[in-house]
Amino acid sequence: MKVRCLTLALLFALLCSAVLSTASQDGDAADDENSTDEEAVESVDDDADQGQDHARFDADEPLPGEEYVLELNNETFPAAIEEHKFLLLEFYAPWCGKCQQLRSAYGGAAQKLHEMGSEIKLAKIDATVMENLELSAKYEVDRFPTLRFFREMEPSPIPYKGERDVDGFVAWLTKKTQPPAKNLETLNDVKEFIASRGGEDINVVGFFKDANSEEAKTFIRVADIMDFYEFGITSDEEAFKEYGVEDGQISVFTTFDEGRADYDGELISDDIAKFVMVQSVPNVADFNPQMARRIFVKDFPNHLLLLASKNSTEFPKLHAILSEVAPKYKGRIVFIHVDTDVPGHARIMEFFAVDPADVPEFRITTSGLNAKKYRPDFPEITAATIQNFVDAFFDDKLEPFRKSEELPEDWNELPVTVLVGKNFDEVAKDEKTNTLVEFYAPWCEHCKSLEPIYTELGEKFKGRDDVIIAKIDGTANEVEGIKLEGFPTIKYFPAGTDKVIDYQCGRTVEHFTFFLENDGECPPREETPDDRDGDEEVEKNGEGEEITVETDETESEGAKDEL
Repeated sequence: MKVRCLTLALLFALLCSAVLSTASQDGDAADDENSTDEEAVESVDDDADQGQDHARFDADEPLPGEEYVLELNNETFPAAIEEHKFLLLEFYAPWCGKCQQLRSAYGGAAQKLHEMGSEIKLAKIDATVMENLELSAKYEVDRFPTLRFFREMEPSPIPYKGERDVDGFVAWLTKKTQPPAKNLETLNDVKEFIASRGGEDINVVGFFKDANSEEAKTFIRVADIMDFYEFGITSDEEAFKEYGVEDGQISVFTTFDEGRADYDGELISDDIAKFVMVQSVPNVADFNPQMARRIFVKDFPNHLLLLASKNSTEFPKLHAILSEVAPKYKGRIVFIHVDTDVPGHARIMEFFAVDPADVPEFRITTSGLNAKKYRPDFPEITAATIQNFVDAFFDDKLEPFRKSEELPEDWNELPVTVLVGKNFDEVAKDEKTNTLVEFYAPWCEHCKSLEPIYTELGEKFKGRDDVIIAKIDGTANEVEGIKLEGFPTIKYFPAGTDKVIDYQCGRTVEHFTFFLENDGECPPREETPDDRDGDEEVEKNGEGEEITVETDETESEGAKDEL
């Protein structure tokens, strides 16, 4: 299995697509608090170059701390669950790059917990071994690595949703083995809790005279679901007086903006969770990995970005303008500053088609399957023009923009027609032609392997008026309605219809030819010259994207480099 490539620019698009969340959807709807795209969030500070392979460790070379990780199988698993009160289990695949990347942090966390004298144990199981498949199916393993946390006396494990570094593992696991909300018995306990914030810039306090009431239990359920924040609960009368609250009050304390926000809605889990999420984000948030896990969730579908140098002389004025406007839209759109001085953020600028010479620049972006981007036409940057820009967005008066390269002069003179964003619809959706389009990335190894085959195909059909073999750089051009999940992606636009067919046949000239001459149908399996004896099954990698698991080392017919 080839290791896949990574481009941060396009992963930022995934950051803005909360529907691609890898978090589980079970339980209370408040569970979506953590529903970010994990790989996207991790990629914010990923320094790997585009197209470079992930680092791999020697599978036979143990890493520090791995001696504290239990190696389980289908037979030893039941005894391990019986013996240990708390067990985090990783379902892995030996060929999985993400699993190999995780080894260092996973072993380090196991060692740290051991040294702390914790009852929490870490374990792993090879989910590709035949004898372990039944166990993998039981716990719905559909990607690698999959992490499940087993707690004593609970019938089912819960998915791991913390950070994937040593401290992140320890913090999340420790939180999940303690009461969801810390009991604050005195006023001094409350003050110390608010001041400490568990290392974060926010915590939440519930003021309930009866900690066993149904209202208090609702608060505790929310605390159990929201993994990244510290919750406390108090019944102390002095605390009620000190903070001027009534029974049932929930308050969010932060180190930014006003410093405190009081919830005034009904005590419903979803509503409380949404309130905490909204208050956890500053009026103007600095873009970084920690903040990304808060703002790129499905409850925040809209984002306004200021791309500007934090060290520029104009930045204080720009920040002040946003700080004035942002509170009016809190909960509807997140205002974010992307510091253009940070090297990794250059890729974000590329994604939004921002020239470094043109900063400061503003963009509005939406999430979802049909994510859109908007750019303003400011006469000048003021609070009024920013507000008009946002209002026009919500009133659906803005036209989205999409990236497009300039059309080369010889775009239709070569065996493979070159498409860009500007001419895509005109060519690919021409009612008189059947058009096969490869969406490629310049750094994509699978695309490079396909190029001579695709060129030969173009030569074969060159001169045909009814067939066009075309390609488009999917990293430099955007097409409405086309969502890319890897490279190369090949789509077929048959004549006389609005249908778009995903090409999923073999990657030989014979396969492509059969497909084009048979109305978008793949050849029968037994007739394919590229037929293999090995079985394969669709799986997902650590980012939740589909991969192909094969029984031999032949490259998959549908192999793709990841975005």
